[in-house]
Amino acid sequence: MATCKQAISVEDFNTFTDNFKYLLEITNEEGHISEQHFDLCGFRPDIDINGNVVPRSATILQESYQRAKNMTHEHQIELRHEHIRSIQAKGLQKKEADNLRHQLKVDANREVVNIICKELQKAKKISDDDNGEEFLHLCTIDIFAGLTNDKLEAFIFAHDPNFTTKSQLPVKGNLNDAKSNTDPATRNRIRVAYDCRSSPNIIEGILPHDLSEVADEDEAGEVCVHLISLSDDEIIQPSFLLSNESWVAYVASLLDLEKICETPTDISLTEKAKADLLLIKLQERFKTHVMMRISQSTKRTHWSLKVAYRNLSVVAAIMIMSKHVAMDLSCLGESSCLLAPTTAGFIPCEDHSSMKRQGAYLYFDLNRGQWIRSGKVVRRGFVVRHDEHYKSSLQDDPKLNFYLMYPSKDGKRSGRRGKLGYFENLRQLVAAGFDPSTDLAKCMDKDYKDGGLLMLSCDDKDRIESSLKSILKKELTKIEKYQEYIAYLFELGYDLAIHPDYNVSRSPGFESFLGIFG
Repeated sequence: MATCKQAISVEDFNTFTDNFKYLLEITNEEGHISEQHFDLCGFRPDIDINGNVVPRSATILQESYQRAKNMTHEHQIELRHEHIRSIQAKGLQKKEADNLRHQLKVDANREVVNIICKELQKAKKISDDDNGEEFLHLCTIDIFAGLTNDKLEAFIFAHDPNFTTKSQLPVKGNLNDAKSNTDPATRNRIRVAYDCRSSPNIIEGILPHDLSEVADEDEAGEVCVHLISLSDDEIIQPSFLLSNESWVAYVASLLDLEKICETPTDISLTEKAKADLLLIKLQERFKTHVMMRISQSTKRTHWSLKVAYRNLSVVAAIMIMSKHVAMDLSCLGESSCLLAPTTAGFIPCEDHSSMKRQGAYLYFDLNRGQWIRSGKVVRRGFVVRHDEHYKSSLQDDPKLNFYLMYPSKDGKRSGRRGKLGYFENLRQLVAAGFDPSTDLAKCMDKDYKDGGLLMLSCDDKDRIESSLKSILKKELTKIEKYQEYIAYLFELGYDLAIHPDYNVSRSPGFESFLGIFG
């Protein structure tokens, strides 16, 4: 109390003495008195020189900003370890995905070798029982000419270290050119494959990452956490938004929340407090998200992310209104799923009244019982996007981690090891969906004070309206740009709420605004 910069009133002193026993118990149990405990006891919030309330929402990632804390308390040490374990788990999952992609290349080459050996068997150059790379030297250039572009690519990547990307490969060409042109600088793809047929296999038996127990122990100490400053602006709390009757009514109608709850505009004090706690958890996960998902440091403070950070209050409030959040957030740490553990309170995207809506959606693994991904879609409906995901899950060499980990049962990769499940095991559900043709959706370019959804300054509006001119193929209208941004915001908020160990997404979010794709 002696370090307080303002005079201590009798009321403050009595509040302290009346709650001393409770605060001591919290300190002994948790090693830290959070702002929620101070609020519960009735302590006045901190204010700045202008009299504005200064929220203290720092968590284990910003310990220097926390007060009333015992740094060496067992619980606080465990919180740090929990965060490190979460980062390590994400790193391990990424390595597993790299190994799986590598194995796909190995399998693709084996398939080519098998095709070549069958041709050699037909030509009576080897017996019917012979099969393997040791017979490739017997292969003629005519056999390579009969292979498709993909097959030649797989073979070259496995045998010629000079080619590591598709862009480095020459065109396939024809057999006559392959026979006549042996110049390394101008030869075609057929010739390249033929020339490396006797070279050793450089990908078989070697994985990008050693995931043995010893390797994990050696790499455990390499985790480094960096903090990103995304906003110095005053954050409006979700409870404030939920106390705004006109804003709550607008959200309920815009997102058709009456399908979830008969009285979506009735927000209790408990729900408002829960929304504020949810915001704290989303903010801290946001900073880790930016660090882990965006490799270009210059992009980590992009205006689109700063506006998103400020509007996490909107996301938190809407998640509470939608009844999408777990029952007791106070029991959930930074590596927990913040969403309700079942799909009971979520509207299926295939629902007739929702299938044409746009915005953000979720995927739930019915086999594992876990939320595994969020996504966004605009200018077409949820069901159309689901069909696009299904087609991508059939790809032999998928680029996204989502399709890699959840191949379709109908695809060639269905029997491969390393997958988390089948695409058919997933159910698409509405996170936040709006009908872009309604008058309500056409107000999404307004600030919340003027009947809109987000907290938008004049600068924020200028940036949104002047964006996406050279990114997307189609020139968007002003309102379409806002709807694009808001869909990304919903996608990000729900992404942050998913258990990091089960979240298969590697996307940073706001790709169209950041200019980051792939």
